[in-house]
Amino acid sequence: MGNFFTKYILLIAYALDTSVSYAATKSFFKNLLLNDSFKYKKYFDYAMMTIVFLTVGIYLYDIKNQSNLVLDEIEILAILIFIVEYLLRFWVHSDIHKTIILHFEEWNEMLIKPQWKALFWNIAKDKLMFMLHPMSIVDLLSIHPELRPLRLFKIFRYSEITRSLFSTLSTKKYEFEVLFILIAMTVFIASSLFYVFEVKNPDVKTYFDAIYWSVITIATVGYGDIVPTALESKVASIFLVFAGLGVLAMLTSLVTTTLGQEISAIREQKSHQHIESLKEFILICGFGKMGEELAYKLASAQMTFVVMDVNKDRINRARELGFKAFLADATDADTLKTLDVATRAKAVICLTKSDTVNISIILAVRALSSSVKIISKFNEAKNEQKMLFAGANETIGLKQGAAVLAEFLNSPISYQAIYKLISDSKHVLVEEIYIKNIKNEFLLSALNHKHFGILILGIVKADGRFLFNPKGETKVQNNDMLIVVGRPRRIEGFRFKLLKEFEDV
Repeated sequence: MGNFFTKYILLIAYALDTSVSYAATKSFFKNLLLNDSFKYKKYFDYAMMTIVFLTVGIYLYDIKNQSNLVLDEIEILAILIFIVEYLLRFWVHSDIHKTIILHFEEWNEMLIKPQWKALFWNIAKDKLMFMLHPMSIVDLLSIHPELRPLRLFKIFRYSEITRSLFSTLSTKKYEFEVLFILIAMTVFIASSLFYVFEVKNPDVKTYFDAIYWSVITIATVGYGDIVPTALESKVASIFLVFAGLGVLAMLTSLVTTTLGQEISAIREQKSHQHIESLKEFILICGFGKMGEELAYKLASAQMTFVVMDVNKDRINRARELGFKAFLADATDADTLKTLDVATRAKAVICLTKSDTVNISIILAVRALSSSVKIISKFNEAKNEQKMLFAGANETIGLKQGAAVLAEFLNSPISYQAIYKLISDSKHVLVEEIYIKNIKNEFLLSALNHKHFGILILGIVKADGRFLFNPKGETKVQNNDMLIVVGRPRRIEGFRFKLLKEFEDV
C-alpha cells in the first residue's frame, strides 16, 4: 500500500488514541455493557431484560392472535435496540487503533516494511473471537423476529447472578467433563445392548429409539412408550436404573456444591459492597469473647464498626447478632486495601487470640497508613513492647477488657491522659477493688475517695456494664468492681475504709 494510505491510517489511529472525547465515550459504553460495578450498569440490565421478556411475550401472543400495529412497532424498536447493542459490543471488544499503533511502532523499531496481512489478521482475529463467542451468536440470532425465543438466553448476559453461576460452574470443568464421559459411555452401552436385544420390538425402529429409551431410563422418568420385551433387556433396564440414580446423585452433588459456593461468594460480595458504602468505621479484627463484648458496647454507643475474622463460625455469629461482618484475613494487605482502611478506618482493633497475628495485623495496617489509630490486645505481657514497636498506638491487656476499650474509643483524650499519668509514674497503679458483702447499696460520693488522693476510673457493674468516670450520685452495689488509680499505700487505705465501713465482715 502507498505511503499516503499508510500515513492516513496512522493519522486516524493517533487521532483516536489522543482524543479525550473518544476515549471517554468508549469507556462509558464499555462500562455500561461489561462493568458490573458501573453505577448505570444495573439500570441498563433491567431495561434490556424488560425488553427481552416483553418481546418474547409478544411472540407468544402472536402465535394464536392477530398481530397489531402497536406490537409490531414495539418489535421493530426492540430489533433496533438489539442491533445497536450488538454493534456497541463489537466496538468495545478491542481497540483497533491501538493494535495499528503497536504494530507500526514494532515495524519502525525493526526497520521493516508494514506487514499488512499480519495486521489485518490480528484485527480480524480479535473481532472473530467476539463474533464466535456463544453469547455473541445468541445476540446476533435473536435479532431475527422469528428467533425471538432465543432472546431468553440473553438474560444470562444481563443477570449478574447467572453470570457468576456460569463462571463458578466453569471452574468445575474437569468434573463436568468426567461426568459427561461417564453418562455418554453408559448411554452408548445401554443403547447398544437394548438395540441388539430388542431387534424384534416394533417400537424400536432405529438406533435413536434405543438412545431415547436409555436416556429416559437413566433419568428414571419411564414414559412407558418404549418397553423392553426380552429378558436380557429387562435385566439391563434394572442395572441402568441404578446407574442412572448414581449419575443423578453425582450431578446433583456437583451442582449443589457449586451453587452453595456461589451463594456464599455472592453473600460475601454483597457484604463487601455494604461495607464499602461506609464513610468511616472501626475495624474489629477477631470476634472472640472480647471482640463480641466490644461490638455490643460500640453498638450501644451507636458507633459504626466492622467485624473481620478468619473463622466462619464467628462471622456467622456476628451476622446473627446483626453486626456488619465478613470472612477475611486481616493480615492480608490486599484485603485492607479493598476496605480502604488507610482513609476510612477510624481505628483498627486487634483482638485475636494470637499475639503473633495481632502484630502481623499491626504491620499490615501500618504499611498502608501511618496515621490510622491501632489498638491491640496483648495476650502475654512480654509481647506488649513488640506491638508498640510494630506501630500500635495503644495496647490493652486481658484484665482491662472490652468495656474499658469501648470507653477509650468514646473518650480517647480522657483515657490517654489517665494512661499517660499511669505510664509516666512508677508510683501510680491501677487496681481492681471488688465490692462484696455490703450491708446496703450506697452512693459513690460516700466513699470520699478524693480524701485518699485516688481517682475512680470506672465501675464495672454486676451485669457487665462499664461506667467510665462515674459521678458521685452513682450507686454502688454488691458484686460491682471499682477500677481505681492512685499510689499503692493510698489505695490500701481506701480499701481498708471500704472494708471497715461498708462491708459486712
